[in-house]
Amino acid sequence: MNFLSKPKKFKKYFKNKTNRNFLFSKLITSDYGLQSKININLQPKHFLLLIKILKRCLKGFSKKNTFWIRKFPDNGVTKKPKEIRMGRGKGTVAMKVAILYKGQILIEIKNLNNILMFYIGYTIKMKFPFLKMTYIKW
Repeated sequence: MNFLSKPKKFKKYFKNKTNRNFLFSKLITSDYGLQSKININLQPKHFLLLIKILKRCLKGFSKKNTFWIRKFPDNGVTKKPKEIRMGRGKGTVAMKVAILYKGQILIEIKNLNNILMFYIGYTIKMKFPFLKMTYIKW
């Protein structure tokens, strides 16, 4: 799966501020959600694994169960090559990341019961030990 984002004005940006906890903090379209407790950068490989986990968990149940991933890896992280001297500007874009702030909702799931939601949260915690999440209900 290829994550393509909208073109931005500049390829390289400065570091983002981590005090923006008001964006994406409420459920919009569904009953349950997973909300972040920490500020973290998520790479596209994390999103692919997250989609795989959600499809596997929701496979045997109703076809009405749907999920939305609210964040998208669209911010570039720059890196300089090894063995290069100091200076000579900013490095090239090494990878794209999604910046997840404290209090933002990462996943929304619709038509779900409590037991299945806790099972999904447990499997996500086992696969992503660095990702601290809480469950929220609408």
